[in-house]
Formats: sequence, C-alpha cells, structure tokens
Amino acid sequence: TLNQFLIIHALHFKNIHCSSALRTRQTHDLVLQGVCGDRQSEFSEQIYHACDDSIVELIKKQANTDCEILIIGHNPTIHRVYERLSRTTVAEYPPGTLAALSSVGSWCDITTSPCVSEYFLTPYKLSKSVV
Repeated sequence: TLNQFLIIHALHFKNIHCSSALRTRQTHDLVLQGVCGDRQSEFSEQIYHACDDSIVELIKKQANTDCEILIIGHNPTIHRVYERLSRTTVAEYPPGTLAALSSVGSWCDITTSPCVSEYFLTPYKLSKSVV
C-alpha cells in the first residue's frame, strides 16, 4: 500500500526524520522496504514529544540541497503541521496517511507562503491507488 505507492511512483527521500517510538520505527522499516535512493534516517525522541512549531523548525533547518524529506511522526501534531503549511483544513488525518507538500524556495521560508498539497492519501485512498 504506502510502500507500493512509493515504489510505483519512484518517490524517494534524502533525509528521513522519524520518531523513536517503536510503532514509528516499524512504520519506517515497512514503508521504506525496497524504496530506492540514497537516504539517511534519523530517529529522534524529540519528534515523539514534538509540537507543531518544533516540526516546522525541523523542516526549516533542512539543507536546500535536500529536496525531498520524510517525517514519520504522530498525530495530532503531524495533522496540525500539514494544515498549517498547506493553509487548508482536513477533517481527518488517520494513521498511515501520506501527505506530501511542495514549496518554492528554501526550507527556511516554508511558512511564508502556502505549500501545495501534492498528495493527501489516507490508507483507504492508498489501497485504491495501487490496485
């Protein structure tokens, strides 16, 4: 499903920031199994306890040469970060949702203009998209 979607669409990430919680580490391993690319994963307890400001600051600190990053975290924080950066509201953000945002410019300016939602795929939508 999510793993298959990443493989089918040749999506890869240079940097991956993942909560150190067991379930997010398991998600990391399952989702990225067989996904191509030279990636570096960082597991952090700070993501487990993060508020949305902390996640936004983490994004702002990324090197501009790192075009694609992945954050595997927890709700409601990830939900709020998505809404904040996209300046949209989504009613539900279930676990296992793939939300991808794009932005023009550098990471440090991520909050100055709304990001564009490239994907917002709940597990249900993911299961329909890879069939």
